[in-house]
Amino acid sequence: MAKKVDLKGVVKNDWENPELTHRNRLEPRACFVGYPSESALAADENLFRKNLNGLWKFRLFENPFVAPSDFFSLKFDDSGWDNISVPSSWQLHGYDYPHYTNVNYPFPIDPPRIPDDNPTGCYRLDFDVPAAWKGRRVILRFDGVDSAFHLWLNGKPVGFSKGSKLPAEFDLTGVVKSGSNTVAVKVYRWSDGSYLEDQDMWWLSGIFRNVTLIAKPEVSIWDMVVTAGLDSDYVDGVFNAAVTLANNSGVAVKDYSVAVTLNDSFGSEVFRKRAKFAVKSNGVTVVNLKEKVKAPAQWTA
Repeated sequence: MAKKVDLKGVVKNDWENPELTHRNRLEPRACFVGYPSESALAADENLFRKNLNGLWKFRLFENPFVAPSDFFSLKFDDSGWDNISVPSSWQLHGYDYPHYTNVNYPFPIDPPRIPDDNPTGCYRLDFDVPAAWKGRRVILRFDGVDSAFHLWLNGKPVGFSKGSKLPAEFDLTGVVKSGSNTVAVKVYRWSDGSYLEDQDMWWLSGIFRNVTLIAKPEVSIWDMVVTAGLDSDYVDGVFNAAVTLANNSGVAVKDYSVAVTLNDSFGSEVFRKRAKFAVKSNGVTVVNLKEKVKAPAQWTA
């Protein structure tokens, strides 16, 4: 029989509050990299994408409450902190210890509460934002952080996220500036999400996947869903791309051009389709580009 969880009287720290899965995290979307042009894509050159992997300042504390309350401040002195590679798990650098479980939980069972013994890693990184990014929407993407984290930029709170195997994106546009910036991340080894994530595995913690800074134009492709079906005779293919266009400006766009190209397995172009759409202001618009594909190779088991 499942144990009933009583939330009354619980001190709801973010990392042990099942009613809170995130704060200011953007809606999930397909993972893709945008390029300013086809030639830039071919050369893998993107001036509007910055890799933040590398050496970050790091200090591990035995629990969230003994970590410095101002470690995210621009005035905080981290010169005495260690350097750690991001992405990585801090246990693989000699901090804390890895924990293996199969059927047992790695901590006392008292959902949604987490024990006070909750190792907490604090990270800091200074990075530069090019002047060419001015006027663009700047997004910070974490591909994986175990198990939950708070985020600050330039001393200001940005957000919070749970779900250690999920990407988390945050809009930094109102906080980021051209030139030098400082990002601070507070990572909790355990959260109430750990109750759900428990399985036969090694428990490791930290910023363990890529960290990327992305600058998007005010109107851009935000998400896409591509489906490949067949016609009623099961002979020709039916291609459809449902594209989500995001407009973060206060001005609607009447003729926004969207194009899709399908290449075969040899790199030869099968079709190229372009259409224009109206995009509403301060929101998202979903458009569809559909095309028939003559007698495609069909998947079979």
